[in-house]
Amino acid sequence: MDANLIGLVIVPIGLTLCFGPALIVWLREELKASAAEKKKKNR
Repeated sequence: MDANLIGLVIVPIGLTLCFGPALIVWLREELKASAAEKKKKNR
């Protein structure tokens, strides 16, 4: 295989495996904080 093709395929997969779980956890916490803020504002 061509090294350029390997880079185009493997690098995004590696980045997803590395940072994907952290981004999911961060997004979930942001949504919880946003919901709590809205709830607090409506009181």
